[in-house]
Amino acid sequence: MPFTPPGLHTTESHRRRAVPETPLVPGRQDVSLAWRQNDGMRLLFRTPEVNLGAASVNTRASIAMPADRWTLWLWGPRLGPAVLFWSLLTVSLLASIALGRVALTPLRARHWFLLRLGLTQEPLSISILIVAWLFALGWCKRRGATAPGAAFNLLQVALAAATLADTRSPDRFPHPMSNPRLTE
Repeated sequence: MPFTPPGLHTTESHRRRAVPETPLVPGRQDVSLAWRQNDGMRLLFRTPEVNLGAASVNTRASIAMPADRWTLWLWGPRLGPAVLFWSLLTVSLLASIALGRVALTPLRARHWFLLRLGLTQEPLSISILIVAWLFALGWCKRRGATAPGAAFNLLQVALAAATLADTRSPDRFPHPMSNPRLTE
C-alpha cells in the first residue's frame, strides 16, 4: 500500500491515479504535496500542471535542481523566478571592456571577458583576486625594476606566495554549491 501522509485520505480511484484527497474546511489550511518524477531533466523542462480540482490561493511550486545543472532561462509570473546569470554576464562584459583599456597587462577586452566567463561559477572574490594578481604582475614588469632592492624582492616574494596560495579554500571563499542541503 502506498504511503499516505497523516491527515491525508485517498480513495481507491485516487490511488490508481495517484491523486490524494484531503478534506477542505473553511479557514486557514496548510497542505503540502511532494513527489519525484522519473523522466529526468531535459534541455527544456516544464513543471507538471497541478490540478487541485478546486479554487485555491497562495499555491507554490518549487523544483530542486541538480547541482551539476545551470539554470539559464525561466519564465512565469512577472514577480516570479529570476536568473541572475545574464545580468552577471552583462556586468562582466562592461568590466572586460574597461579592463581591456588598462595597459598594465597584455590582455584585451575579449581576453578579460573569456576569463570572467570561465569564472562565472566561482565567487566574485576569486575573479577580483585574479585581476589584482594580473595587475600586480603587470606593474612588476613595468615599474618593478625602479623599486628599491628590498621592496622589489618583497614584492616578488608576495607575488610568488599569491601564485601558490590556495585561493579556493572553502574556509575563506565558500562556494555557493558547497551547501550540503543543495547537493542532496
